[in-house]
Amino acid sequence: MSPKRTQPAARKTAEEYSVRICARGDLTEPELSTCVEIVRDGGAVAINLEKLRNAKMLAVVRTDGVIVGVGSIERDRPERAAAIAQRSGFGFTKETLELGYVAVAPQHRRRP
Repeated sequence: MSPKRTQPAARKTAEEYSVRICARGDLTEPELSTCVEIVRDGGAVAINLEKLRNAKMLAVVRTDGVIVGVGSIERDRPERAAAIAQRSGFGFTKETLELGYVAVAPQHRRRP
């Protein structure tokens, strides 16, 4: 008679991911290009190097030193913020910053 298994099999540990908040000048050109590729691969927004350089801040996710994800906070656009607040009926100040995008490299999506 074999003993019943009372606990699930041990899972492999998840890869180590690190997130770093960056000012636009903190990344090299190759790093910025990698970020553009990741966002472009996501297909949700049209992106180019210039748009990425205009971001107020970036969050960059790495594993083993390789960039695998990126998010942005858009540059200050008070007129746009005021227009969105008016259209939405939700009051917020025109100084409110906008989340630009969040994208993850395909091979790092849907991970436990």
